[in-house]
Amino acid sequence: MATVNLDHYSLKYLYSRSSESQRINSTGQDALGIRFNEERIVFAICDGVGQSYNGQIAAQIVCKHLVQWLWEQPAERVLDKRGLAYNAGNFLEDLTLDAKEIVKKYPIPSNSAPIVKKVLEEMKATGSETTFVCGCIFMPTCNHIYGGASVLWLGDTLCKITDKNGKSIDLGSAFMSGQHWSTEKGLSGIKPNVWTQRGLSGIDRLIVYSDGLIPISDIIEQDLDGELISGSATYISNGGTGDDLSFIEVNIRNQPIVVTKEIIEQPIISYVKVASEEILVQWLRTNELSRYKIRYELDNSVIEKVVDETELKIPVKKWNNIKLNIQRIKSGQASMITTVEFYNRNHDRTKLYIAVLVTVIATIIGYLIGRGQ
Repeated sequence: MATVNLDHYSLKYLYSRSSESQRINSTGQDALGIRFNEERIVFAICDGVGQSYNGQIAAQIVCKHLVQWLWEQPAERVLDKRGLAYNAGNFLEDLTLDAKEIVKKYPIPSNSAPIVKKVLEEMKATGSETTFVCGCIFMPTCNHIYGGASVLWLGDTLCKITDKNGKSIDLGSAFMSGQHWSTEKGLSGIKPNVWTQRGLSGIDRLIVYSDGLIPISDIIEQDLDGELISGSATYISNGGTGDDLSFIEVNIRNQPIVVTKEIIEQPIISYVKVASEEILVQWLRTNELSRYKIRYELDNSVIEKVVDETELKIPVKKWNNIKLNIQRIKSGQASMITTVEFYNRNHDRTKLYIAVLVTVIATIIGYLIGRGQ
């Protein structure tokens, strides 16, 4: 059992190949990935499906890429339940493009008996499969005022979160066998299960473990000493288990965290151009690293995105009114919203210029009020 102690949380984890994998010195079916710093931790445990073609291939691919992908996502995306389910689903589907090629190149042992070779070829055609549990925990620091946690899973690899009283928190969906990700078919129409919570209030402990540790699930879930869990896992491993053993535990430290909320300056519109095929809006760049949340309505649809640049081009042909909202995002916090409204191009130019001028003046006033705080 490895242990890491940081200011806001402690982390424990262990991994052991099955006795069979150790005996023949082969890769385990489980894959465990962790990436962390003082402010957050990203984790994943993937359990390759033994009945698929070399399940460890799918487990390693999903584990590596999910940890990297989650690490690169800003807090506001990871803690948005609906958005996380949608974006993670698309990411996992796209992952099959490269995964298929990896499986195709993975050789069938040349010394396999003809009947075994035929079975392996049939399995290879259906792909490598894995279950997974992954997630991200943001600590309540200056960059993320309240913190938060998200868990994403598919299959029966187990995850449990408890509150300060040791009671389990309902994650909303079951951990079911039969659900998996495939290098050939991706999610196969199954949406990943998602649980999120903004803020870490009430969260005490998170544990994730593969089915090889089910025989000691009572020891794990009773929050007993890490040495006892490690010793029990060693006993299982030495006892000839056919499963790999993977375990992750995160304990949130119960201590006050003092943070100061920074006032984020809202975007200041600097240039607007309305052309026949395009509307161009630019705003002032700050000296600090920022991103900008954009939202506007066009042709009865709402477009939302987060950008790094300080300009936006809206392609237009036939349109009525457009309402554009721009919000500056820095270190997980957001500014007041700057709004620009554009009216039907058939209206006279004077009304348009007056509307834009009023918007710019209102933005400057809002900025000055914000600075006064």
